[in-house]
Amino acid sequence: MIEKCSIVFAGILRKRSGRKDSAAQMPIKIYDGDLELVLPEEIANYDDYQVVRIKNSHLVAMGIQKDSLAVVVEETIKRGDLVVLTEIQDDSIVCGFCDYFAGIVSISGINSETLLFKTEEVRVVGKIIGVGNSEPARDGKIHIRPIEI
Repeated sequence: MIEKCSIVFAGILRKRSGRKDSAAQMPIKIYDGDLELVLPEEIANYDDYQVVRIKNSHLVAMGIQKDSLAVVVEETIKRGDLVVLTEIQDDSIVCGFCDYFAGIVSISGINSETLLFKTEEVRVVGKIIGVGNSEPARDGKIHIRPIEI
């Protein structure tokens, strides 16, 4: 069964450093208190980000370790996307590969049980576009890498 993820830094990315519109863009940095996340250029083109801590190991085959930080954006969700959902009844968070049909949403991991929800029972938080270790690197920053599905 897929364990729940917990939201870690609600509204984490309110402040962003500005980007220069040049061919040689530096990675974008996002901050919340002492935490500094560095996004590579290919996923730094969104206006708003959220971060969740992955509290399970069902996505290890995708390079997402337990206790990783996942960067989530609002985007149109397609079947098979890696997403974060909120269960409306208790605000718990569920992460995994999304599918939907006939009013049913399914969330699955790799080699794990699939969870089924009625569409009215969940709200899409967003699509996972990047992930990083929860411990900062030697430079004190958390470097986020893009997710490739």
